[in-house]
Amino acid sequence: MNRLSPATDTSLHGLPTNPATGPRATRVGLRTAVVVLLATAFPVLSLFWASSVATGEVEDRARAGLAAIGKAASLQEQQAWDDAIRIVTAAAGRPGVLAPLQSHNPADARQMASRSTQSILVLGPFNDVRMYDAGGDLLAVASLPGVTPTAVAGTDSPPATLGDPVTTGAHISRQVGVPIEGVQGPLLGQLVVDVDVTQLLGKPSGFAFGRTGSKILVTPTGLMVAGSGTAGLLLESPVDRAIVAAARPMTALVHSPFYGTPTLESYVPIPGQNLGVQDWGPS
Repeated sequence: MNRLSPATDTSLHGLPTNPATGPRATRVGLRTAVVVLLATAFPVLSLFWASSVATGEVEDRARAGLAAIGKAASLQEQQAWDDAIRIVTAAAGRPGVLAPLQSHNPADARQMASRSTQSILVLGPFNDVRMYDAGGDLLAVASLPGVTPTAVAGTDSPPATLGDPVTTGAHISRQVGVPIEGVQGPLLGQLVVDVDVTQLLGKPSGFAFGRTGSKILVTPTGLMVAGSGTAGLLLESPVDRAIVAAARPMTALVHSPFYGTPTLESYVPIPGQNLGVQDWGPS
């Protein structure tokens, strides 16, 4: 019986074999695994890199947006204040204001002055309006219910005097004094108005305040005079007090003791008002 040589045995246990088949398959598998790992790792690393870049870009955009909102609010408040001053200054030259100070009948003078102060009160965000004669005597006063007028230092003032924000009950007001002068320039008296600064920021929806944490009007000493239900209180954070005391535009990421987390803050001073707008936004 012929037997096939071992080299050509085709039985189940005698199939021709290639000694290099096993190691070669292993090498191919390893190369495939490396390619797959590299192909997977590159997008993952790219995502990490993109995420870090995007985070910085988001923070930069958030700071820029918060600063822009602060500037817009500051401009609005400045314009509202200027409008209030123009109303008072224009009212001081109205015939209805001049007439009682030029009248020689005290009873008529007080009656006319009362009507004039009442008409001025409704023209702006005013808490009270007072009229004094040249001697400093009060002729008439008109005020909102529950308002206590601020103290008047004197009536021999320069063309216009601006007081500091004063807390009187639930109102924060700022006194404006304007001289009342005749046609030839003699001083006839003074018109004194307490401007309600809590009304100067306008409606929150006007500047998308809902997308920020809070917005206030604050003095360089840290007194909050309007906004976010904090009127009449002092800033608690030493960092915030230092920011407003510097009276310079600022937008930075700081740690908020109120929220207990890093918070974006923006501060914009308002020229000529001894006030500024401070805003907290989400970090």
